[in-house]
Amino acid sequence: ANNMSVRLGFVLFLVHSALCEDQLLKPCHSQDIDCLRQTTQTFLDKSSSGIPQFNIVPIDPMAIASIEVQVAPEKTVDLKEIAVTGLKNLRIDNFTMDLSTRSVALAMDAEANVQGHISVNDKDSTPFSGKIAGLQTAHYTYELIKNDKGVEFFKVGPVTIDCNLKQKPELNVSEVVSKALFSGNDDSDDEIKKKLACETFQIACGRVISNLRTIATLYPKNAFFTNL
Repeated sequence: ANNMSVRLGFVLFLVHSALCEDQLLKPCHSQDIDCLRQTTQTFLDKSSSGIPQFNIVPIDPMAIASIEVQVAPEKTVDLKEIAVTGLKNLRIDNFTMDLSTRSVALAMDAEANVQGHISVNDKDSTPFSGKIAGLQTAHYTYELIKNDKGVEFFKVGPVTIDCNLKQKPELNVSEVVSKALFSGNDDSDDEIKKKLACETFQIACGRVISNLRTIATLYPKNAFFTNL
């Protein structure tokens, strides 16, 4: 048990040392967007490969096993073995914190390349690739919980993510999938691409938020904010 505690303490020391470089944990005022952007970007750079001991998952590259999207009443698309790259370069576009309601809106400007396998109605799975660019806004609430020493930590509630694409997503698929997926009507075909892009982006950005939630449980509130 003592050896286990020593190992865990050593790992925590290494993680703390890595995350504190470049003043990652320099606390910001909740209205100081530039400070928040810099701090978040540094964290993403330092943790993009993941820190498994603390459930911080890799975000670049990111692996997603599968995504199922119903794009029409009788048309379901399955994406599998998905690889997403580029998310460590996402930029914090805006951050608003309502201290009275303890709610947060975090807007992330991101571009990502995606590849994997795609099938329509479980038929003819073939490789695909694509590119997505957009503004993903995460909404969540938080509580401040005291530990047994009276130190306050964040506890973040459920997260919802709004998807706003900056441009039409690129989607490259095989001819057989294209025939099964698209009708030839530009508007409806674009809508299908948007659904697939947003579902992928929301899951991927959700993992980024999950990492931010995880780090919030490791350090007290005053490691992040100066005015709470």
